[in-house]
Amino acid sequence: MGKFPALMIILASSLLFHQTLEAVNGARCFGNLDSNSSYAQNRRDLFSTLANDVVTNGGFYNASLGQYPNTVYALGFCEKYYEQKACVRCLESLALDTETSCGNITKSFVWSSDDEDRFWCLVRSSNQPFGNLELIPPLIEADPDHIGPSKDMNLFMQQWESTVNKTLEIATKADSSSVHKYYSVVKAEFTEYPNVYMMMQCIPDITSQDCKHCLGDCVEYFRERFRGRKGGIASLPSCLFRWDVDSFHSSFEYSNSDGQFMLRFNLDMISMATADFSPENKLGQGGFGTVYKGILLNGKEIAVKRLTRGSEGGIEFRNEVSILTRVQHKNLVKLLGFCNEGDEKILVYEFVPNSSLDRFIFESKHITFLLVQAWKRWAEGRPEVIIDPLLVKNSSVEIIKLIQTGLLCVQENATNRPTMSSVMVWLGSETITIPLPKAPAFTESHSQSEDGAMSMSNVFTELSSR
Repeated sequence: MGKFPALMIILASSLLFHQTLEAVNGARCFGNLDSNSSYAQNRRDLFSTLANDVVTNGGFYNASLGQYPNTVYALGFCEKYYEQKACVRCLESLALDTETSCGNITKSFVWSSDDEDRFWCLVRSSNQPFGNLELIPPLIEADPDHIGPSKDMNLFMQQWESTVNKTLEIATKADSSSVHKYYSVVKAEFTEYPNVYMMMQCIPDITSQDCKHCLGDCVEYFRERFRGRKGGIASLPSCLFRWDVDSFHSSFEYSNSDGQFMLRFNLDMISMATADFSPENKLGQGGFGTVYKGILLNGKEIAVKRLTRGSEGGIEFRNEVSILTRVQHKNLVKLLGFCNEGDEKILVYEFVPNSSLDRFIFESKHITFLLVQAWKRWAEGRPEVIIDPLLVKNSSVEIIKLIQTGLLCVQENATNRPTMSSVMVWLGSETITIPLPKAPAFTESHSQSEDGAMSMSNVFTELSSR
């Protein structure tokens, strides 16, 4: 069993100490307050700046105020990938609810959602320090509707349990670079049953093992009481578990069934990281946009690619992010996330010192850049050379179509690059003629851009005759 902080002991001894436990608007308030103490004023003073302190410190903040026995400890936490305005609005609302509903109570905790932004935040206050695992009291809510006929329930629950295990595994792999180090969202797609959308998160001031314990208790609460429901929420002072058969979070739009997803940055965060896209932080510029160096509040260095307005439509941008989510490799500069607020469409990469973001695939200066090799073989009329021999026999024509499309996607002139919708049409048709590529951007030489381009019909003829 987990550690036993004062909060748990008070609840276990409620009859002895005649303390009250009540639920008000989803909050838990407990512990009577001496009417002559300065505790309430200290709490109001802490709450007055809590929301801004949380945003300033990257999404999590705790502080104390006052002298014993009227010391107040307060904690605020915004869900990962928060937008500043939504975070502040959510926290200020909870602080006000706490003051209104728990004015004469020493301890409180509440997770709450901002329905407008499908976003979660937490506010806690206590006369005891935080930092230990706290498992009670729970807040449990469930969808009143059931999944379906009981005969199907066992199979669905097997898939549900599998999704729980996957989400729990990801959430408890601590990311020490962020205050949101325990977090995961997973989308599980099924053919015969509803999809499952699941989120888990722990506050950062507990251990990975404690986070696993806390989330395990949340799952067990739901499993025991609401098996077969279409969704629900189980929250404890140290963690939150939520799932549904419908998407309830924007991150699921950029998530795949393996639980991989892109971090959704808010524009204020990126502006702050890049000093409002200062020219001094500019790393380079290309046809699709400008790349800036930035530093997040936690000190992590990033490279921010601000796409030229109008260069990508909203749907195409989401398609690109979705594809990049799935295509990660040890030799690729890692895509950390994105931002698509208003007209802004931004990609955020890890920052690689002394390297070019344009050269996505390389290991050292002695290794030939893959794009150069691909173009060289294409210009020679031998694109099959870069194809795995195991694939050539049955799929050579389709693979060469992919190579041709890939070369078009990295053309130096942005107007020569296809849109995502064009690519989908090309790859889905056997009759449409695909344009011939010229020398792509970032190759070491463009001397073959005109003479080296050859007809695809010649390539296909040579391959078919073998």
